[in-house]
Amino acid sequence: MLLGKQCALHWRTERPSRREWIVTTIRSLPVRSLVVVGTMTNPRRQERARRLVLGRLLHCLDERQVSLAVLESRHAERDRNDLKALGAFRNQRVVSRRLLVTQGHPIQEPMLWAADAVAGAAGDRACGQPACWDVLSGLTELIDVGEV
Repeated sequence: MLLGKQCALHWRTERPSRREWIVTTIRSLPVRSLVVVGTMTNPRRQERARRLVLGRLLHCLDERQVSLAVLESRHAERDRNDLKALGAFRNQRVVSRRLLVTQGHPIQEPMLWAADAVAGAAGDRACGQPACWDVLSGLTELIDVGEV
């Protein structure tokens, strides 16, 4: 799915025609997607908003008896924040120990590209451009947690 010297697929840098091709390719795979979104009320509290949405996502995956979730690595400090949040989710019994959560890079875990594309299509939908999201209909569930 990569072009030329690309080493990873990033939704925000892809042309509209490539985006359509990407979601059509995802649609052909034996996968289902879950997207959890929230409306960030204070941009200075982005990590808090991420934590709230991440908690809901992991809880939903755990309820569906998913055994492994791979989060895209962001960088050392933010990765530590995610792991700290995971520990809190486990202590609060929001997420069980049955769900293994790891971190990875898109170069090593290509399915992170699919997650990026599905999330990007959800973001486009929220901005009034639903075409790519519509291609994924029936395979993708969207949960809106409201203001975070």
